[in-house]
Order: sequence, then C-alpha cells, then structure tokens
Amino acid sequence: MVRWVLKLGKIRGINMSEYNTCGVLVTTRPELGAVIERILRAIEGMEVHARDAGRIVATVKGMGRYCVDTISDLSAINGVISTSRFNYYEADPRSQ
Repeated sequence: MVRWVLKLGKIRGINMSEYNTCGVLVTTRPELGAVIERILRAIEGMEVHARDAGRIVATVKGMGRYCVDTISDLSAINGVISTSRFNYYEADPRSQ
C-alpha cells in the first residue's frame, strides 16, 4: 500500500518524502464532543475515526510540519481539554 501511495504521489507531483500521517487522541468536554467532531471533520487533512464521551480518535495527513502544527492548534478549540499524538508516519525518501 505504501509503495502505491508513493507512486501516486509522484504522479500528482507531491514530494512524498515530506508527507506525514499522525494519529491523535483529542480529549474533550463530553457535552461538546459532537460539536468538536464536526469542527475536526472540517479541517483539511483531518479524518475522524471514532468518538465516545469525551474522546475523539482521528488522523491528520499533510506535508512537512502540517500534522504537528494542526495537532498543536487543536488545543485552541473551545472544549478541547488535551491532545495526544499516538502514532506518526513519515514517508521514507529511500522508498521512492
């Protein structure tokens, strides 16, 4: 799968060695979970995978520092208590 994505990146002109994917756990005030989920779904490169009372599991995909910066910015959303990055993938430039 990774090799296919890397080939797709070459076709689209994306330098996949700068493409990153981060998993993030967003802890929220339980009564604001649904609202925050809608906000997260509106962020470019963000995909929400699961939500329960006070927790949202998502991934962020993007170039360069986009993932790290996006996760850092999530704490500014009213009702977000904390964010924890739990997975990080950076494309290996040698595999291109």
